[in-house]
Amino acid sequence: MKKLSTTFTILVASSVMAFNFTQTGNTLDSQQMIKDLNTPQQRVSQEYLHRLNVNKTLPKVLEKEAIYVLNKFIEILQTDTFQASAHRVIPLMHKSLLTQDGENMDQDTLSFSFKKAYTNAKNYAYPVKITRIDRLKTTEIGHGNSHEVGIEFKFWIAKKNSNGYSAPLVLFFKQHGSNEPKLSYVGSI
Repeated sequence: MKKLSTTFTILVASSVMAFNFTQTGNTLDSQQMIKDLNTPQQRVSQEYLHRLNVNKTLPKVLEKEAIYVLNKFIEILQTDTFQASAHRVIPLMHKSLLTQDGENMDQDTLSFSFKKAYTNAKNYAYPVKITRIDRLKTTEIGHGNSHEVGIEFKFWIAKKNSNGYSAPLVLFFKQHGSNEPKLSYVGSI
């Protein structure tokens, strides 16, 4: 396969930084992208999130933390039992998918979308290979104490072998406060 090296400039933490990543065909190699990121870990800036929200544009580069969350989620599901996985992924999940105390997944999420993700995770590549990113129209999620304003992106991940379609995991980025991405939907893998 022919490898292309492309440079994108993104606005991060109120400064501009550029980095390279390797693109092979239509698949972005997450491990290579992490290696290519030669700066300390930084979060997506509020200004960047605002621009994405206003301009309704898709990001051209996967943020390091989004890749980390996706890899960690798939790794946990592929290596742990159902109950252990359900407990270990809680820090990666958006609070709208958790019980009021934040200690467990709500029953619907656990019984349906998480169960489906756990069952099928063995079919997906680890480390994840992103085939496509879609910006969703969502501007807020949750209700009551779990309500937050921000943006969601659907990251399509490839299967282990090239047979079969990729499937999406949805990440939510808060507009205010910590910009650590949280999984907001996992039931499509």
